[in-house]
Amino acid sequence: MFKAVDITATKRYVSPNDPDSKNPTVFIIGSIDPALRAHIDGKCSTIEVDEKKSEKRVVRVNATQYSILTFKFGLRGLENFFSTDGSTALQLNLGNHNISGVSYPCVTEEFMKNFHPDLISEIAEEIVKFQSLSVAEIKN
Repeated sequence: MFKAVDITATKRYVSPNDPDSKNPTVFIIGSIDPALRAHIDGKCSTIEVDEKKSEKRVVRVNATQYSILTFKFGLRGLENFFSTDGSTALQLNLGNHNISGVSYPCVTEEFMKNFHPDLISEIAEEIVKFQSLSVAEIKN
């Protein structure tokens, strides 16, 4: 049996790569609804059709942009995240982005600059996994 997606559900994630295993940064991640997912997919992929061979299609995905947008819209909170010098705890700065008449909370462009690209990719992958179907759901 399938169950409805709880779009408000969150999950706490600690990176296995965190250099401070005793006091790690906690990323609070959430789901991305189908309309937002379609928007992200549309922004990050292209399909080219060979006019001479209509069955020949090439799909290109900008994986970096996909990770950035997934991270930007899927990150809901942070704990134990510090400034470059380690002296100041940073609070997640969220703004809103309007897509098809719906306002979605998202990490601001300025705050995105605080994250290493590899960390953005890692967290984005966890966001995608978080909303994937379970083994039991796939069997049905």
